[in-house]
Amino acid sequence: MNASRTNTAEKLRNEFLDELSRHPDFSEILSEDFFATDVEGIHSPLLLPDLEKAVTLLRQAIDNKETVLVAGDRDVDGVASTALLSSFLRENHEKMGGKLSMKVSDQGDDYGLSGNFFEEILTGPAGLIILLDMGTSNGPEIKQLLDAGKQVIILDHHQIHDRTVDDLRCAFVNPMRMEEKLEHEGKIATVGLVFKLLLGFALSHTKEWRIIHYVVLDSDPEKQLEEGKAAGHAFRCGSYLGKFDSIENLKSLSEYEGFEFLPVDPVTAYDDISLWNPHREGKKILSRLIRARPRLREFVISQSDLAAVGLVTDMVPLIGENRSLVRIGIGQAAYSQNRGTRTFRTGYAALIRELNPGEEKILSRDLGWTIGPALNAAGRMGQTSLALELLMENDREKAAKLAKSLRKLNEERKLRTVRNELIVEKHFEENPAKLDLPVIFCYHSELEPGVSGIVATRLMEKYGRPVIYINRDGKHAKGSARSMGGRNILHLLDTASHLLIQFGGHPEAAGFSIEYDKIDELESIMGKNAGSFFSENAQMQSEISHHLIMKPFQLNHDTYRELEWLEPFGASNPQPVIKIENTGVHKLKFYTDGRHAFFSLPEAPSYLECVVWKRGRDFSEAAAGNKKIDLFGCLEKTNFRGMRNRLLLRVDYFQNSI
Repeated sequence: MNASRTNTAEKLRNEFLDELSRHPDFSEILSEDFFATDVEGIHSPLLLPDLEKAVTLLRQAIDNKETVLVAGDRDVDGVASTALLSSFLRENHEKMGGKLSMKVSDQGDDYGLSGNFFEEILTGPAGLIILLDMGTSNGPEIKQLLDAGKQVIILDHHQIHDRTVDDLRCAFVNPMRMEEKLEHEGKIATVGLVFKLLLGFALSHTKEWRIIHYVVLDSDPEKQLEEGKAAGHAFRCGSYLGKFDSIENLKSLSEYEGFEFLPVDPVTAYDDISLWNPHREGKKILSRLIRARPRLREFVISQSDLAAVGLVTDMVPLIGENRSLVRIGIGQAAYSQNRGTRTFRTGYAALIRELNPGEEKILSRDLGWTIGPALNAAGRMGQTSLALELLMENDREKAAKLAKSLRKLNEERKLRTVRNELIVEKHFEENPAKLDLPVIFCYHSELEPGVSGIVATRLMEKYGRPVIYINRDGKHAKGSARSMGGRNILHLLDTASHLLIQFGGHPEAAGFSIEYDKIDELESIMGKNAGSFFSENAQMQSEISHHLIMKPFQLNHDTYRELEWLEPFGASNPQPVIKIENTGVHKLKFYTDGRHAFFSLPEAPSYLECVVWKRGRDFSEAAAGNKKIDLFGCLEKTNFRGMRNRLLLRVDYFQNSI
């Protein structure tokens, strides 16, 4: 890129940043970690409760060549977590003589640690049980495992529950237990916790594991000569230990006996002491530690690919540490000349090739819209082991076959989703009064299992209200609950907990199982109690939000490249919505019986195409008679219909210009 092109790009980027920084959706855009390169931005794993205990249990099991069981949930987060940890153990435990077994919940299993899934774990031979994406609400079951003489590690991110485990014998790693939940408010997907466990395990094999850095916040170099007499702040592997009156007081603490203490010179460590923040400084210390060890840095990068897909698809806030980890996982954290390029593990790379996101590099939308749903399809269709086997496969030819099978399974899942949506549509046409309640409750005996989360989410988006969706699924009915706008769906389910076999999840998305003969009673209770939790007329935001206003000619490759710097997009860092005001429409065409509309804009580049998905008929009415229209959409690169180097404006909203 020549100097003039570089200056133009920087000017355009600064204009975007200036405008976006004023919007509440991009409150983090000016933080120092937002465009972090390399491995910066990751918090110390030791900030997580019980993480060091988990590392100790894992090291003991590996050293003693014990049988280790890794058990995960069937969604993307659970499968990615199981694959990430099991791949590591296969190389560093099983090949060294230890025994490894894996178990993922499948269609027909109740949510979490229950039923036959639990019984097989309890009666199995494993000495160390590692539970992934489950266990927080299974206190009684965890106690049974511990009483049976098993060691237990729980890596889970679900809400703390009244059935939460309370037993010091296990390592319970859940970010919701953190007293200070940092910038992401403790919302870390389980695969992120697995990444932190592996990072902690790697760090435990370095001398830094038993080193404490002592930072004195004073710019006067003379005070550094009085080592041990100045008040300062202590860090271990980047984890903030607190402020101490002197380094001698810190050394006197019994828990740090045998540690090495290294003072950090504040003159070289800080440009502006007034901006010093302990957790930000902790990330800097950890980053320097990792980058000083090439093998450790390579290990961190290699473990980040699966972490990225789990974080994006589980919709945790992509700010701070979460954002940094996803940037590493998709290659976005590389320096500018290599941005967006990296290598992936064999099975994951095969899936990317099979799904063909359309580019040599992958972006967050590929994870959220293509790769994640395909992995999720395995669990939804009762074949979770297929996704797990693919992600762990190291043979290129076998991985290609598995990826093809998973793609075909995902096609079946899409057809099942369509069938269920038609059943739901007919159900509400025959029972319109159900749509007048503050919570949408849907159960029909013909609904097929495996796609409840997808359909529930679409119902919530359509009606702007919380949703309780239930389908038949073997011995018990299974339900998905969805909410938005800060309204906690778990609180509503709690009012009917006596009817549920089990339930758990997040404030916005939860799952449960129930006996068939109790569904009617559940519907009655939900109808009565929902009003006290949710406003009866609560709807989704009626005002159409946007982040940037542009002219059609600005929708070009330069703009796309600069907007791509904001990747990865997701929760708390949305893809910028562009508003095109008072425009006409050219070359309007319709596809799939008029469901989708394609068109171009006057004065826009010839390589730009606009599309409205699923609302073609509505758009036809809005644009009829050459009426001027306002468009709200996102600018993307596309290879749709085999065309290369084309841009697409995906129009999500439209309205006639005033």
